[in-house]
Amino acid sequence: MKTVTREQFTIESELEVVHVPTGIMFSTYPYSDPDDRIRSMTTSRRPTDESEIIEGYAYQDISRMAADILLEQAQQEGFRA
Repeated sequence: MKTVTREQFTIESELEVVHVPTGIMFSTYPYSDPDDRIRSMTTSRRPTDESEIIEGYAYQDISRMAADILLEQAQQEGFRA
């Protein structure tokens, strides 16, 4: 299984990140509470099974890293986790 790294993501905005190797975009709603932002995270390509492997990457790993990056973006805006 391929390792998911932060460097594989591009930050489109404080509300959107893309995992470049798979093209999966993760976006969130601009709630003021970072936890609410993470709960509202949606994706452009969600597998039917969360354990699915996409192009050699575990979807759960991609999703977890995207959530971490989006949470960091929220914290940079001055919100507290």
